[in-house]
Amino acid sequence: MPGELGEVLPSMKTIPLTQIDETVFPDFSLRQFNFRFSTAGPETSMWVMRLGLRNDERLQIAHGISTMTNHQGVFDTHPDWFAIYGGKTDYEPGNSK
Repeated sequence: MPGELGEVLPSMKTIPLTQIDETVFPDFSLRQFNFRFSTAGPETSMWVMRLGLRNDERLQIAHGISTMTNHQGVFDTHPDWFAIYGGKTDYEPGNSK
C-alpha cells in the first residue's frame, strides 16, 4: 500500500530471484474489492495492479445491478432474476427490488 502506512522497498539495481516453475490455481476466478481506479491516485492504482486485482467489465455488482436489471425488457425476459413478494415477482420501473 503506498503512502505513510505502505511498504518501504530498498533501492536496488537488480532483484535476485531464484529459479521457479510454479503454476498457481486460486480457489476464486476474480480477485476484487471495492476499488475504483478513477477515484484513486496513480500510486494506489499501481499497488492494486501489483496485487493482481482487476475489475471485470462484464460483471456489474453493487449499485450497477440496477443499471443491468431496471428495464421492462429484462423483467419480461428474466422474471426469475427478480425478488418474489407476496407470491408474485415484483417489478416497478424505476424502483425494482
